Amino acid sequence: MTDSCEERDGNMVKGDVKKLLDTISLAIDDVSVDDQHRLLKLLQEWERGDRRQNGRRACSIPVKVGALRVYTEYIRNIGVGGVFIRTSVPFSPGEPLTLLFSLPDQVGPVKIAGHVAWNSSEGVGVEFSQPLNKGLQGIVESL
Repeated sequence: MTDSCEERDGNMVKGDVKKLLDTISLAIDDVSVDDQHRLLKLLQEWERGDRRQNGRRACSIPVKVGALRVYTEYIRNIGVGGVFIRTSVPFSPGEPLTLLFSLPDQVGPVKIAGHVAWNSSEGVGVEFSQPLNKGLQGIVESL
């Protein structure tokens, strides 16, 4: 294995990755702790966004969410595969949830099952157990 900047099948070789990580580590050590925290938050958001298969729409939709206990919170963004709910409730990753909310131009509330995909101090990302049906997808995409 070499330490050169060559690629094999579109991937960096192992030595290149180590050099890159060492360089990044040194650069991070040179910035303030506040900037390190901002960088960490950006990387976490980037990682979450990178895994997301569908786009999201910003919104403010009241939602009843919970399993054993129900809370009224707000959906802050929504896509055909999931939502971000701003909440201070400490839901745990993997925790199953039921969501009940209304969308514009939709007769009756939407009730959908999902699970907590991730959480942060600002809220939780919920992945739906099943993607929204075509009719609801159209409404979400028009938000």
